[in-house]
Formats: sequence, structure tokens, C-alpha cells
Amino acid sequence: MTCGNAAIHRTLVEKAVALASRLHTRTLAIGEMFQFLAHDVVKGAWA
Repeated sequence: MTCGNAAIHRTLVEKAVALASRLHTRTLAIGEMFQFLAHDVVKGAWA
């Protein structure tokens, strides 16, 4: 894993942890989770 990939991975993990925290407190809209998965994770992997 290159330094750039490591930074991207770290950012994704940090955002996922924040979203999980919001999910547990019931302050996360389901659309936000899908947006993160579709845009940040899936689309970001191909960018």
C-alpha cells in the first residue's frame, strides 16, 4: 500500500467510525450511509 493509498484508507476508516457512532445514537439518515458507501467507498476506489 502506497502512502497515498494509506491516507485514503485512513480517511475512509475515520469517516466510517464517525458514521457508525451516529448510527448507534440514531442521528444518521440511511441516505447518508448509502452515499458514503456508494460515493466514497465504491466510486472512490475507481478514482
